[in-house]
Formats: sequence, C-alpha cells, structure tokens
Amino acid sequence: MKKILILSSLLAVAVMFSACGSKSPYKEQKPLDDAALVYVYVVSQSGVADNNKDHAYKIKVNGKNVEGYVKADEYIALDLKPGSVEVTAIRADVEAQSIKLELKAGDINYLKIKSFSDGFAKFDIIKSQSVVAKKEIAKTVSANSKNIVEKEIESATIFAEKKEPAKESVVQSTPVAASVSKTDELEKAYKLKEKGIISEEEFKTLKSQIITK
Repeated sequence: MKKILILSSLLAVAVMFSACGSKSPYKEQKPLDDAALVYVYVVSQSGVADNNKDHAYKIKVNGKNVEGYVKADEYIALDLKPGSVEVTAIRADVEAQSIKLELKAGDINYLKIKSFSDGFAKFDIIKSQSVVAKKEIAKTVSANSKNIVEKEIESATIFAEKKEPAKESVVQSTPVAASVSKTDELEKAYKLKEKGIISEEEFKTLKSQIITK
C-alpha cells in the first residue's frame, strides 16, 4: 500500500513538473506592422500562493477579454492598435484595476501587476520603466503557448500579416485573340469570293492585307 502511495505521489509530482515545463520562457518580441506591443506580467511577492485563484488575473483590453489568465511569474504579449487603450486586470473575477495608455505604432509598453502577500489587499497594475521591466519580465514564462486572444477582442487587437509588395499589373499581348480576329476576317473574305462578290484576284489582295496587319 505504501509503495502504491509513493508511486502515486511521484506520478503527481512528475505531471506537475511536466506541466510547468510546457511554459515557454520569456522571449523578446517586436511589434507587428502598424501596431504597439504591450507586455502584461505579474511579479511574484513573498507569501503569494501561485495556485491561489485570487492571484490569477483576467486581462481585458477596452472591455474585451483576453484568452486565459496570467499568474505570478507569467506574462502575455499583445499587439494592439495605436490610439487610446484601457487595459484592465481582474482578480477573483471581482477586484479590478485599470490603466489607460496612448499607444503609437512601434511602441513597446510594459505593464506590471504587483500582487501582495495579503490575499485581500489591493493590487496594482502600473506602467513599468523598460530598464526595470526587462529584468523582471526576463524571469517570467508565457501564460499562453501562442499570442492569441478570444474572438471578441479582435476589434481591439490587430494581427498584422506580413505585407507583401503589390504586384505590378502587366498588360500582356493576346496573340491568340489577334490570330482569331484575322481568321474571322479571312473567312469573311473567302465567303465574299464564294458568293461572287469579289474576284479571285481581289480575294488574294485582301487576304495578303489581312495577314500582314
């Protein structure tokens, strides 16, 4: 019985570590074309239980839900349209803190959610200086395997595709169409000859003119 309990415990630990291992470490990105990049990350504090639901934060952009949650030592990266944007963090689906940003294309912003050891204390979401933020966010992992959001946020988030240069329209000659047109003219000329409207010599002359067009 003890062996079974030990094996079960080891299996649970292995599963837990494998789940943690699936998280991707922080990777610096560049904003997409005509977009601003916004990182939202959570800094862990002493006494904070990472598995406590109170410390899983739901993120909204302009009132629209971003997929999933962000927990301590995790981050998400969002490419947002330039302009006025409000980013909101919600804890336990009740307590919310917001921050407003004026985004410009090519900007990179770091928003830090500072969670406290007291589960009932207010938390903060602040804009962090890039020098400090880069050191803090480097210790985090991605909250999502991909930088994706729910469909309802698509109006607030852009996914700029790689812009390919516009293809030049090339006007091509249509030799087939031209040859068909000449064939029609030759047929008409031949019918005129067959009906006796023009002579054989006139037909030959007309035929030569059509061919040399």
